[in-house]
Amino acid sequence: MSPSAALARCLGARYRSFAGRSCRSEFWWFSGVAWLTLAYILTTFPFRSLSATVPIMAVLALVPPCLSVTARRLHDMGLSGWWQTPVLVLLVLAAFLAAGQGGLRVLGFVLLVLLLAPSCWLLARPGTDGPNRFGPDPLTDPLEVQA
Repeated sequence: MSPSAALARCLGARYRSFAGRSCRSEFWWFSGVAWLTLAYILTTFPFRSLSATVPIMAVLALVPPCLSVTARRLHDMGLSGWWQTPVLVLLVLAAFLAAGQGGLRVLGFVLLVLLLAPSCWLLARPGTDGPNRFGPDPLTDPLEVQA
């Protein structure tokens, strides 16, 4: 799947759809663009002023498609989309710790690395061949291949 097709699917018809499956290319292309956008927003705009309204809205607009494409990616491997919940809770905790002072900051960064490495490994695994309980294989389903 091309980067433009992945963006069109995740920001278009499947913006808030947690049903079905997403192939690796759809997930990684969209996630890469979303993370780069988030990094740009966080490093460019001062969040302590009134001018932060638009960047905050942009970040919040990325939350539903990020959650849904991750759930569909987990579905592709035969796992429930709810598997992302404990990881997200721990990532938020780690981010708050990393933004702190001293030893808590180091603990936060260590926790971030310990969470992100296995998460990336899991999401990079191939999906199940053929249909599974979440739907047809996105690599062989004619409706999926056309998009």
